[in-house]
This record gives sequence, C-alpha cells and structure tokens, in this order.
Amino acid sequence: MTSTGGLCSLVVASLTCLVPTCVAAGDDSGKRLELTGSVRLYGERASASQHGPLAQARSLSSVVGAPALEKEEVQTTMRVVWGGVSGSATAFGTWGDATTRRYRAVLNELAASTDAGGVNLLVGKSVVSWDVGYAFRPNDMVQQEARRELIAKPLEGRPMVMAQSFKEGQAWSALVFKQVRRTQDNNAAGKDEYAMAARYFVQFGSADLYAFGKYGEDSRASIGAAASWVASDQLEVHGSYRRTGLQPLPTLAGGVPAIASSDPYGLGPEAHRNQVLVGLTWTTSEKVSLLAEAWYDGGAPPDSFWHAWRSRGDGIWALARGPNSPLVSANAAAGNLGWQASQLSGYGLRRENVFVRLSWTRDEWQPALDVLFTPRDGGLVATAGATWQGDRVRVDAGVRYYGGRNGSLYWQTPRRAVLYGGVAVPF
Repeated sequence: MTSTGGLCSLVVASLTCLVPTCVAAGDDSGKRLELTGSVRLYGERASASQHGPLAQARSLSSVVGAPALEKEEVQTTMRVVWGGVSGSATAFGTWGDATTRRYRAVLNELAASTDAGGVNLLVGKSVVSWDVGYAFRPNDMVQQEARRELIAKPLEGRPMVMAQSFKEGQAWSALVFKQVRRTQDNNAAGKDEYAMAARYFVQFGSADLYAFGKYGEDSRASIGAAASWVASDQLEVHGSYRRTGLQPLPTLAGGVPAIASSDPYGLGPEAHRNQVLVGLTWTTSEKVSLLAEAWYDGGAPPDSFWHAWRSRGDGIWALARGPNSPLVSANAAAGNLGWQASQLSGYGLRRENVFVRLSWTRDEWQPALDVLFTPRDGGLVATAGATWQGDRVRVDAGVRYYGGRNGSLYWQTPRRAVLYGGVAVPF
C-alpha cells in the first residue's frame, strides 16, 4: 500500500460508512447484530520551545531535528454487539510530514459475557477503568488510562477473565488479566506481567466507598481506597489513596562524564510508592462547574533526580559553549542534551501537583479552561478549549500551553504550545 493510496482508501472507507446504524435480525434465539461506529478527523499544530535541553541541542547541531510540530489523523471506530458478545476496533491513518506517515488498526475490545447465579462472567479483551479522580487516578490498576488528553480516544482494553456482581448499594469485581507496557498508559514504564485485581464498592447514604487490590507476578501487592461524597446539590468531594506494587524510578548513573557515549539514564531499584489524591467539584444551577484536585505521586521522579538532571544539563552546556568548546564535538554534546530532553516526556514529571478546571455547559456548547500547576518549581500546563455537540456531529478545538517559571520542567519541554481541532461523526 502506498502512502497516498493508503490514506485515500482510509478516507473513502470512512466516509462511505456514514450511514444509519445497522441492526440486522439474528438467529432464532433472538440475538440481534448491532453495528455502530464513528469517524473522527483530527489535526494539531505546535510551536517549538526556545528553552530547555532540546532547544540547546538544536542550536549546537543541525543533526538534531525539531520536535513533532504537525499531526493529522483519520480515525474510524467500529463497534459490534451480538447477544453476549461485544467488541470494537479502530483504524488510524496518521501523518505529519512527507516522511512521517503511519497506518494501523487496534482491536480495542472483544469479549463475551454471561450471567450465572447473579454473577456476570466476562472473557476476552475489555476496558476496566477504576477510581474517582479526574486528572489523576491512583487506583486505575487495570486500564492505567492516560489522563488529560487533548481529545479523548477509544481506549484499548486488556485480555482478562472477570467476574462481577451488582446489587443495590454494593458491587464487587475480580479479574485476572495480562498487563503489557503501552505508550498510551499513564505508567509506560510498568511491567509486562500477569496480575489479579479486585474492587469492592458500597454506598452509605450520599457517600460512595471503594476498596481496591492488585497482585502482579513481579510487581507484587498493591492496595488502595477511594471515596466520593455528595455533600449538597452543588458540592461533591472525593479522594484516593494507593500503596503501589514494586516500581522502579528513573536514575542517573554515577561517575558518567558530561559527554557520555551512551544514554546515562536508566531505572533504579524497585520499591512500593504512595499516591494520594484529594479533590472537589462545585456546580451551579447555571451549569458552571469548578473542579479542583491536588495530589502526591510517589511514582514520579523525586527532587534529587531532577537536581542531578539539572546539574548534568548545565555541565553539558558549559562544555559545549565554554572556552574548551573546540575540544568538544558539537554532535556529541547535542546527543547528550537529547538524552536530557527524553526525561521530560513522562506523564507525571513532579510528585506534587495542583489541577483546576472551570467549564460551562450552555445548549450545545461547553467551553473549558484548566491549569496543571507544579508548586515545587512553578511549572504549568494550561489548556483552553471548547466542545460543540450537535445531534450527530461533535467538534472540539482549543490550545494547550507549556510554561511557568523560568527553569521549571514544563518551561523546558520541547513544545511550547499546541493548537488542536477535531470533528467526529457517528454512524
């Protein structure tokens, strides 16, 4: 398949699917085949930051390219339900420039379920998302869903066998699943392992209480708890705690020269980590909503790591620009600065975080503004966007900005701002 031909085929196939939902009669048992889906066109444009290690590397050597600044994507998702079997798959066509084009398909879910003695049994690939937070979910032990995406994407589940039961005021679920590291997870450095997990829910008046547990063959035991309390018609308060399984943290090898011949960063010793979240939502009768959350993530790098990271970056830059710079290879220095920049690609850079989101729903429109702030160094990520939801068409657009105090981690990320937009049509 050629790049142009593949893209055209994908667009044509997507557009020809814009037909009403197909509901076909099944066999004599009364099963019905239901096919639905959606097509999304998405694009983003970004500006490169003039600060941070990648900007320094680009100033030293033309070999170092700019971060990805353009992205266009056609996304087609199909969903099928037939009796107790359900599934979905998504085809992506993604391109940025003449040399960056990719076509792929992902099976998001495919599972069969049945009820037996008041317990629902499920076998297959399914999405299981847990916890009560918005910007951070410590107890999302199975899905490990990335939070605060510019536009929500179809989630890819995990292979599992699950039993669950729902009764008035309480519910439980238990499953065995296969965990594989994926770039879209909020813990991309997680382990490849088989694991067991369970959740118990009980309702006490206006409060929902949760207990969580997980055991992985390598990560070992993890436990957690969460609560959500509806204090009034306007106010809801929630919180989560988790003691994670064994997790490694990024580390900088000792005794490595400033201009190293290989990546000096790796993973250090494994240990259990603490994660805590508290938050609230306040909603008015005019449908104005304020969400505020603060959390501590022991799975993020500690201050000592970032101090060593900063010292190493300063040392590389001093050698490359100092009086002995003719003795230092510009390409070698730029490569080492590239390794510095790679440490800024994680979902959670700092352990202490504060998040505030203000939104307003009026008819088909929902504008929103949110800010993620890292008080330790004064960094921030601010996003302003709006959604228009018609009878069938959904439109999303907005801009995200990375900045804050000079020298903060988010101020040094490779991209300064991202302008994005998307149009989704169901069929």
